[in-house]
Amino acid sequence: MKPIASLHALSRTPRAALIALTLLALVPATGLAAATSTASKVGSADRGGWSRVEGRLASTLDGNPIQVNPDKYVAYTLDGGALQSRLASAPGEWSTSALTLSLPSPDGGFESFSVTESAVMQPGLAAKHPEISTYAGRSVDDPSQTVRLDYS
Repeated sequence: MKPIASLHALSRTPRAALIALTLLALVPATGLAAATSTASKVGSADRGGWSRVEGRLASTLDGNPIQVNPDKYVAYTLDGGALQSRLASAPGEWSTSALTLSLPSPDGGFESFSVTESAVMQPGLAAKHPEISTYAGRSVDDPSQTVRLDYS
């Protein structure tokens, strides 16, 4: 399975750092594994392409052993097409509106983020690589939580 999206999160708080590490380390390889399952902050209909994986995680990826052995986790797969469709409707970063995007959180639930497109490449480089899109977001419930995303 090839990674369908690369997600990078940056923040100044420990909880957001944990979200960042969870997204960065586990989305490309196995969907998403989070600590323990608790009540979701976002309804199941609003999960935007994320589907819970029942059972055990795969032990190999492209024939190589996966070296992640959590004691407890909740795993999700991501429909890359659904995510790409949602991100395509994100307004520019200086817009007064934003796309609301649900992302798995370290507690096994979901957190809603207001997301805007945030161009980080020089215009000439961006024109050569239209397949790379970058975004910035802030938690709807806790504005101190931020996320940076890229889709390539």
